[in-house]
Amino acid sequence: MSARLFCRSGALAGAEYSIEREATIGTATGNTIQLSPPVISGRHVRIFFDEKNGRYMLEEFGSSNGTKVDGIPVRGQTPLDALAVITFANDHDFIFR
Repeated sequence: MSARLFCRSGALAGAEYSIEREATIGTATGNTIQLSPPVISGRHVRIFFDEKNGRYMLEEFGSSNGTKVDGIPVRGQTPLDALAVITFANDHDFIFR
C-alpha cells in the first residue's frame, strides 16, 4: 500500500512525496516528510494506513496554524479519500492520491 502527496500551491508548489504505511509531516528533523515553511508546525500531522478500515487516515497533532481536508478543519483523525485536498496552515495545498 502506498500513497502520494503533491503540493499544488504555496512555496512548495510542485513538490511530491511518497507515503508507504505511515508518514509524519512537519518542520522538525525526524519527520518522514520535513517541510520548511515556518507556518507549518514542528510536528504537524501524521498520515497512516488504517488496517482495520482499509484506508489512509490523517491525524492532526494540534498544530498552531491548523490543517484542513477538503476545506474542513481537522481535529484528531479523519479519513482521506483519493484526490482529497489537504491544506497546511491555510497556505499549502496538497493533493492526496
